[in-house]
Amino acid sequence: MKNQQTLDTMSKKLTKEINDISEEESKNIILNYLSSSSSSFKYLITYSDKPLENNLNITGEMGSQYPREILLEITNRCNLKCVHCYKEAGYAKRDDIEINKLLSFLTFLSKKVNNIQLSGGEPMLHPRYKEIFNFVTQNFKYPTITIAATLITNNNVKYLKEFKSVQVSLYSDNKEEHERVTLIPNSFNKTVRGIKILVENGVSVTVTNIITKNNIHDLEKYINFCVSLGVAEVKFGEFSRVGRGMNLNRNWELSEEENEIVTQKINEQIQKYKNDIYIYEWNESELEERFIDPYHKGFPCGAGNLSWTVTEKGNIKPCVFLPEEKFSTANFYMDTYENIVKKNHIKKLPINMKKWEMELNKVDKSTENICPVMINYIRGFEEYEKNRK
Repeated sequence: MKNQQTLDTMSKKLTKEINDISEEESKNIILNYLSSSSSSFKYLITYSDKPLENNLNITGEMGSQYPREILLEITNRCNLKCVHCYKEAGYAKRDDIEINKLLSFLTFLSKKVNNIQLSGGEPMLHPRYKEIFNFVTQNFKYPTITIAATLITNNNVKYLKEFKSVQVSLYSDNKEEHERVTLIPNSFNKTVRGIKILVENGVSVTVTNIITKNNIHDLEKYINFCVSLGVAEVKFGEFSRVGRGMNLNRNWELSEEENEIVTQKINEQIQKYKNDIYIYEWNESELEERFIDPYHKGFPCGAGNLSWTVTEKGNIKPCVFLPEEKFSTANFYMDTYENIVKKNHIKKLPINMKKWEMELNKVDKSTENICPVMINYIRGFEEYEKNRK
């Protein structure tokens, strides 16, 4: 489809949909939205003063609220015991998503949602992971998966070859450091072996790591190791104080000064290794922006609107870091699929986030230590409500 919509045509559509506003008010809403979104959503929305012709892939349907992508946690089983795991997955967990209900739900979504990311726990511990992997890679345009890579062999790698990207957590180029995080002996060697098998089979591998006070000065050494493995991409993230990570020491958290150092170091490595490996930018400054959408009430990162998390228990929630007992908005085991996509999943998100922040404060914690988007979302809505009075 060619995109040739102008501000006039969009404002007419918006006026017709909302009913009680004028076309001039619609124009102002659209212009304000584009202006506010140009930083936080710069990879999703572009606009120009001159006519553009772009080929667009249209998903969803009018009158429904399908997400752009879904993160699907198919099990909470895991063969690692990572000290920071937000989900607290592990050996003792035995909750697996029910495959027949899952495949029915995915069939309903397959023509309306492009991106599916499989996760766990360890997805390869689901008793019927092969069927799930095959269905997702055959029915969605951009399927990806996050695994530990410890279970990959030359025999089962074929079930991973059709994913657009396989994301693997590698916490260090040093065996001892990696296993201080996973708590499982020999997990480093198994993960490295799994990465090598993936690369040898032509699979695009994205390696992820958390930057802490302990490894901030070892980034180039780590990147060099990833290059030697043949990894396609490296993505660094910041620690989130949630799940098993709730009570870890302060060495896991970066100060503002250290964040600036990381930004500089990663920018240097991006340039230095641009011909060898793709390194994602460090975007903490964007996450700190306090943009809010009072109409849709979603997170600025898109969680809740553009993306859903679906757990192994069938619960749907806006973000992986939000506890499902507090933030689940539907359950595909029990709710009709039509009702799920008609529902506003983030209508109560501002008030629920504020309640959760207050609960965390009582035990000297905060969403600020989980994700900067969350605390700025809460503060942004507090300012918005204050200004309305």
